[in-house]
Amino acid sequence: MKINTPDFSLEVILDNSSSVPGFRQLSDALRRAIIDGIVPLSSDLPSVRDFCAQLDISRSTVMRSIQDLASQGYVVTAVGSGSKVASEMPGDFSQSTEFMGAAISPFDNRPLLSAYAERLLLLPEGMSSKTTTKWDLSGPPVELTPVKQWRAIYREHCRASDLLQFDYKPEPTGQLVLRQAYASYLTRARAVNCTPDQVVVFFARELRLDLPLKLLLRPGDYVAVENPCYANMRNRFLAHGAKVIPIPVDHQGMDVKYLMAQPHNFKFVYVAPSHNEPTGAVLSMARRRLLLDWAKLNGAFIIEDDYDSEYRYQSRPIPSLQGLDDGDCVLHLSCLWKILSPVVKLGFIVVPNRLKNLITDAKTIVERDLPLIDQLALTDFINQRHLDRLIRRNRKIYESRRKALVDALVQYFGAQVITSTESAGMDMLIRLESNLSDSEVEAVASEAGLRLASAASYYFGENKQGHFIIPFSLYEETSMREAVATFAGMLKG
Repeated sequence: MKINTPDFSLEVILDNSSSVPGFRQLSDALRRAIIDGIVPLSSDLPSVRDFCAQLDISRSTVMRSIQDLASQGYVVTAVGSGSKVASEMPGDFSQSTEFMGAAISPFDNRPLLSAYAERLLLLPEGMSSKTTTKWDLSGPPVELTPVKQWRAIYREHCRASDLLQFDYKPEPTGQLVLRQAYASYLTRARAVNCTPDQVVVFFARELRLDLPLKLLLRPGDYVAVENPCYANMRNRFLAHGAKVIPIPVDHQGMDVKYLMAQPHNFKFVYVAPSHNEPTGAVLSMARRRLLLDWAKLNGAFIIEDDYDSEYRYQSRPIPSLQGLDDGDCVLHLSCLWKILSPVVKLGFIVVPNRLKNLITDAKTIVERDLPLIDQLALTDFINQRHLDRLIRRNRKIYESRRKALVDALVQYFGAQVITSTESAGMDMLIRLESNLSDSEVEAVASEAGLRLASAASYYFGENKQGHFIIPFSLYEETSMREAVATFAGMLKG
């Protein structure tokens, strides 16, 4: 294998049977070439992508190799500028007087990265964009975002006379009025059984999960996750050092009996019981009760991700796991991203009573201050029932758009496409019979104006090809049919 750049050409031999890790073999080869002058000082190294393509190795191997060389002083890196060979050899002070006569610090060779960072680099795809699609985190279509209502409420709370009543006072769990309003909303909309002091507000939605993991998860603890599930969530457990065990999902949601048959002592079970992503499966009532009884008996915590659960089109939502919990073991994750993004990006967690003090104390350290006006505006938006009306309106629109997608797929693809039977959420999983690779199908869809992405990254330990996600909520009915028709014509032609 050979590395080719405008500055140098280098033959690299990586022995997969060697006990020396691949990243170390690569960094050793580059270091020797730099010392021998084969790779010139100040020369640009290939991008991570080019390294992977030329040497047929993984992204994590390349990144660890570059980090290894950077920690030794042979390579310098800069965000957005790639990596290049240092302008001077490590230890060469001939061009500088700054360190003349100074002893080398015993800390010069200390590890640069934490154990957490090392685990990030070892993730199958890191935390890169390859693990997610461009619309995994998309909110509602722009035309359905209640900008005018939000602007009016926001403007009212920007009046100086109103703000004078709020002296600075850290409220790490969020403003009480918002926690009261949100607890009331969760009770009526999701059958959550909570008090305002169990609700914790987060400015960064990701911290809702990271904070409990930092407090309760030790490296090596077992975590059960749905398979398939949102890759970013799975990666968060791996980054914290968990041993992740995938649990199959069928039309009734997570296979709880399969979970119970596992020999491991699980610390957490991650489940999206109201809408598995990407299948849309809903955890049945029988399995909900079985999971809660098992967690209570085994001392496990259940992380209930209620993401994208507001929209069901053929049946009423089943009560939340948290609302059925009598073992004080469910952490209920919630947000309004799919309803109010981009105007509101706050996240929420309803914590078990036994964790309230612990999480409140920790939240005081990691995130004490939240945007005041955002909280006050959202409080009014909820209390004035704008939120409930918005969900009801959008549910009808999305149901019509989903039907338009199904009809178009049946008309233009027939038996070549199998659609998900689950009628919920804002996107739909399909299985497409094609001789093309997933990336080739994605490219054709993009050219046809259809947002379609491979669902392969959602499956853990499986090479799932031919499964795709289409965010039907983003298309008006006519444009949906036109995009599917164009896609079908290009794919078959």
